[in-house]
Amino acid sequence: MMSKKRKKNNSGFTLLEVLIAIGVFSVASLGVLALLLTNIRGVMEVENRLLATNLVLGKLDELFDIRNNNWSRDASDFMEGIETTEQYPLCQDSRGFYLEDIDNNPNCRTRTNFSMRVLVGDCEDVDGNDTDDVCPVTARVYWGTTFAEITMRFYDWGGPDAVPPPASSQEGG
Repeated sequence: MMSKKRKKNNSGFTLLEVLIAIGVFSVASLGVLALLLTNIRGVMEVENRLLATNLVLGKLDELFDIRNNNWSRDASDFMEGIETTEQYPLCQDSRGFYLEDIDNNPNCRTRTNFSMRVLVGDCEDVDGNDTDDVCPVTARVYWGTTFAEITMRFYDWGGPDAVPPPASSQEGG
């Protein structure tokens, strides 16, 4: 009698090979996932920094308007109404505009993680006439443990004794 020998079929993968492949794929996937999460955090940080910088510029523009209005009404102090503030929260209204959330502003619809502070430094008398001619003003926006700030020098260009900024000045005003 002839014995029938079965031919072994070696065309598949063993369980050990499959487990090793799954392990290699898992480690590679975790690396890609960590890279994606790092990129998302970076994009969010850049977005927050850009928004905070725009909020700072908007606040400085608002303060420049106050200074200009002081000139137009011949106020004795060009810095009247521009002063250091405590840190206060910012919110968004129904259109997405950012507002100061002071005294529970009724126009606030959404709380944000941003807050703002204005700092007015020591003003200087640059022309020796015993009146302040230039004042540094800093607007600062905070979020988390980070902040963005811009300091500009406000010049008194409005009165008859006003001193213009130096010709080489690159600062706002």
